[in-house]
Amino acid sequence: MQIKFLGTRGSIPAPGMDTVKYGGNTSCVEVTSDEGIRIIIDAGTGIRKINKNFKLDSENIVKLFFTHSHWDHLQGLPFFNQLFVPDRKINFFINKIYFEEIKDAIIKQMSGKTFPVQFDSLPSVIKFIEVDKKYVFNANFTLELCENYHPGGSTGLKFTDGNKIFVFITDNEIKLLKERGLYPNLVEFCKNADIIAHDGQYLDADMRIKKGWGHSTIEDLVKLFIDCNVKIGIFTHHDPERKDDEVDEMEQWANDEIKKQNSTIKIIAAKEDLIIEV
Repeated sequence: MQIKFLGTRGSIPAPGMDTVKYGGNTSCVEVTSDEGIRIIIDAGTGIRKINKNFKLDSENIVKLFFTHSHWDHLQGLPFFNQLFVPDRKINFFINKIYFEEIKDAIIKQMSGKTFPVQFDSLPSVIKFIEVDKKYVFNANFTLELCENYHPGGSTGLKFTDGNKIFVFITDNEIKLLKERGLYPNLVEFCKNADIIAHDGQYLDADMRIKKGWGHSTIEDLVKLFIDCNVKIGIFTHHDPERKDDEVDEMEQWANDEIKKQNSTIKIIAAKEDLIIEV
């Protein structure tokens, strides 16, 4: 299984000299199974990076999963060139719980008033698919869902490809999960994954003002990664105000803390074009 990060910024694009290393595009990740099935997670502005050398997967169907309806996870979709390919088959996967609201947000984003090309006029063939807790692509490649704690709701994803596991959870506030006694559910969902990529937008010091905004801290993630016995922990959805050197400091602090806990977990700050093989 291959994971490629195309957009790692949270909330709003953050272009500029201070964000070159980790990138300024909003959330988008590609997951490709060993058999060549590819699914794109979210359509932040990072999705434009796919356009130049796009190739169909082994099923000849473009697949996107939308975690939630906030704009930083949808705003790149109208600029995804596959929408404009005549008769291109595209499947939009959405958690059953949020199906109608996300579908509505996608369509309204291309209403003519908010974007010049209307959704109904696209030449591609788009199918909306409800996912109820689990989706089986084939006998070897499956997707499971969990509920995140985020204003308006959000979905966490677990991909299993043979005996390899990748968990992607963005827009999830671990501190509030703990307050509500739901943290064990998160650990159970993520346990023994090879790689966990999780929202780490904030520091504990930020939470005096930003508690309830639906994001986790790097301090939260160190404990989560240890509790889940993960091999590699990745933090993503970087704050738009966070400069490259500040993200560097977060990564260094996290790895130093891991060593203090006598753990061998490697923690990585997600950056655009990062590719990891599981």
